[in-house]
Amino acid sequence: MLLVALALLICGELAARVVTERVVGRPFKSFDPYSFTGYGIYRENPNYTHPSFVHNRAGFRSLDEFTVTKPPSTLRVLALGASVLYAGSASTPRGASPKVHTKDTITAYLQPMLAKSPVADGRAVEVINASVNKTRLRMMVPWYMAELGRYEPDVVLLFGTHNDTYPLDHPHGLEDLYYRPESAVPEEARVELLLNDSSWSGVTEKLFRAGSNRSALFAGATRGLERALRTVNQHHAERAEAAEPAARRDVTIADRATVDRAVDRYLATLGALLTYIEESGARPIVFWEYLLVQLEGIKPYSPGEAELAAWLKTTTGVYSPEKIAMRFYVRDRVAAYLAKRKVPLIDMQEDFRRHSGTVFNDYLHYTPEGNRFVAEVVARELERILTSPSKSDAASN
Repeated sequence: MLLVALALLICGELAARVVTERVVGRPFKSFDPYSFTGYGIYRENPNYTHPSFVHNRAGFRSLDEFTVTKPPSTLRVLALGASVLYAGSASTPRGASPKVHTKDTITAYLQPMLAKSPVADGRAVEVINASVNKTRLRMMVPWYMAELGRYEPDVVLLFGTHNDTYPLDHPHGLEDLYYRPESAVPEEARVELLLNDSSWSGVTEKLFRAGSNRSALFAGATRGLERALRTVNQHHAERAEAAEPAARRDVTIADRATVDRAVDRYLATLGALLTYIEESGARPIVFWEYLLVQLEGIKPYSPGEAELAAWLKTTTGVYSPEKIAMRFYVRDRVAAYLAKRKVPLIDMQEDFRRHSGTVFNDYLHYTPEGNRFVAEVVARELERILTSPSKSDAASN
């Protein structure tokens, strides 16, 4: 009987691996999107087996491999950020937005554009996409200082401004800048569970993760169970909502003095990272991320974007005129700080005015066409910035 059960498990495992390779297009390695480090952050899993979200051996969102030591005669651009750079997905009126393949991300388009640009100046060009979904500045700083700086980038593109600045106008926005185990995002909570929790739940999580990273059958069964439970929970939530509509999300905006304190603290943390990048010999450049609803009256919406913007405003209740105005105020504070430090800011507001195509996939992330458009603007701005005197050059003259 034991031999029969073992034979069935082996056959099931082989069948699961065959099915996975046919569906995904490559052999099974892991269905876990994240890997976890010993210093309290998570990153994209190099072994994640997904048809669209493809990572290289370092966990970067790229089809190319990069050596840690920069090759001679190479212009290396390292892009650091969250889901806008990664090309994540979120809710829309028709469900989750389509998954964007790694070959259609901003950096995938940017690399060949820069290779043809005068900034290449006869050098090879490498663009590294070190993005991590839902990451925050509090995780970018230790990751860059511990690992990413060793890649010897010439330029560091900092994305992720949305994740770190959207809570700053909330009464408790200052607290959100810091990692607190009692209110961590789910991925941060999992770091705590895997690394520091010796309870039965922690041990169980470790066992499930070990199985999901080694067995296609176990990983497929676990993922199927998770999706079934998610569907059941969503069904119950919809029934509860129909019976008693929930109150809209809190849209309270902090007073200006509270917002300014939160922004000051954010800029202090950002400034520390900028200084480390500069002292390491790289040129930092910040990219500002806009919400779709912020661009109403600025960007000519495509029909799909107009529908999406209307849905966002009617279903969430968080996009009041006061909230949007405060978002622009925070942007202006950040822009003024960067200008004082002579750190370039790529602000696409004027470019959006001239683009009527569908850039946005959901409330924040871009379509493949949108990623190409953003890459074109970034390439143009890099050419302008890198062919003008740097801050160190100006100081020496």
